[in-house]
Amino acid sequence: MLRAVIVNTKDKKSDRDISSHMNNGVSVGGNAGGGNAYGGNAGGRYVGDGSTYGRCVGDGSTYGRYVGDGSAYGENNRSENASGRGANGGNAYGESTHGESARDKDARNGNAHTSPSQGREAGGRPGAALFVVVFVVVCVALLLALFYNADDNTNAAGLDRGADAAVLAAESRDEAIVSLLYDAGENTEFCLYKGYIIKCSRDSFSILNKSGEELFRKSIDFQRPALTCAGDYLLVYDIGGRSAFVVEDRSIKWEEKFSNNIINASINKSGYMAVVTEESGYRNSVKVMAPLGRELFTRVIADDYVVFACVSDDNAQLMVNRIKTMGVYVRSGLEFIDLNSNPFAAIESDEGYIFLGASFIDGGSFSVATETDFMLYNNNREIVAHEKYGAVLSMCEFPDKSCTVASQKGGEYVVASYGVRKPEEIILKTESPVVNMSSNGDFLVVNTGRQVIVIGGNGKVRNSIYFETDILYTDIYEKTNFLVVTDKRAELYKINK
Repeated sequence: MLRAVIVNTKDKKSDRDISSHMNNGVSVGGNAGGGNAYGGNAGGRYVGDGSTYGRCVGDGSTYGRYVGDGSAYGENNRSENASGRGANGGNAYGESTHGESARDKDARNGNAHTSPSQGREAGGRPGAALFVVVFVVVCVALLLALFYNADDNTNAAGLDRGADAAVLAAESRDEAIVSLLYDAGENTEFCLYKGYIIKCSRDSFSILNKSGEELFRKSIDFQRPALTCAGDYLLVYDIGGRSAFVVEDRSIKWEEKFSNNIINASINKSGYMAVVTEESGYRNSVKVMAPLGRELFTRVIADDYVVFACVSDDNAQLMVNRIKTMGVYVRSGLEFIDLNSNPFAAIESDEGYIFLGASFIDGGSFSVATETDFMLYNNNREIVAHEKYGAVLSMCEFPDKSCTVASQKGGEYVVASYGVRKPEEIILKTESPVVNMSSNGDFLVVNTGRQVIVIGGNGKVRNSIYFETDILYTDIYEKTNFLVVTDKRAELYKINK
């Protein structure tokens, strides 16, 4: 299903590099691994939400949460035909693709994804080309939404023994420290950052204290705001727009207006950014920037669709998750590029299989998921773990330098952790499908739609709270509090001891 391919040339026929302010002495040193490989940054939140499953991954990290929102490939980018209005309800790259947020209806309604079955040749059937285009569009939209919901990390100690009893014992009527009403129609996003609550809507960015009092406010004009944080940095950008800025503590450290619309973006713990934008005459481009916005290079993608891109936490390489089309077939590809803009390796799926999420974990090791498979690779891009499930529901980094996967196995919903040097550990079994997860390396927050479960590094369930309305996503940054966002409120809770 997967194969590793070594790339020996810098330029391929379909791509070109634009080196801007290129520095051959780019730092590849510090900050290996750590808090945000899936969490606040790339996906976001992500890959992220974030994540880098960022909350993208998702989330998030967030692979982050946002990259599948209404304008993942923008209302005005291939909006009516190839990515057309009939695909997935509205505009497969645009208006209504996963419209609520990147943890939206598709996540809450059981994670309905296009099946990654093997493609078949058209055999002269009319409409084969259209089928491929629609299939690719739907897959990209799903990719952009699925793993930008998870985001961050923790340690677990075999909670499968008596897990249900542990959850019941932790059930409580926790009172929120602060409860913030908001207008969902304003595309408002929340996250936790360095002890603050971040609130960002179409017209304003605010930093609040834990009592909900506003400490800082910036007027903005965004279509769909997105937040992704890593280490000391918070990246704020406009999906479908052109503006982005970086916050450090309570001040704006960098601000930029790009020449093309932003599809998604990520930041690592050292402040290195990867910004995926539309590109006139091409599919997309990926801009790689050093801390404070110094551009290192731009990778222009001619033929493939870029789902997400992120820089490893050791600042050594860029990973680009792409969807490739070949006649009536589609497949995913991961391209690895050093920060001097030289491609040096690639991994591709077999035809018909799509990488729903991919993110660095520790240095050059990384995880990949399709709709039903999870793979963990070491620094040499060798598979050290490969699990098959009924469905992969969410991923995030938990514990630190490991990957936690929420899946459906038979009739069970299982949350398990994997590491490059450790076997599978069952963390939790849930009654309902997991919608998304967030983590900070010390605690894991699991959202099952109407219930939030917080698990500590020793496997102990710290909180188990039921809600009357659907939970869109959660977030955690420090070791004392976590955030729960529903369609009307953002509420801050204390982690129980």
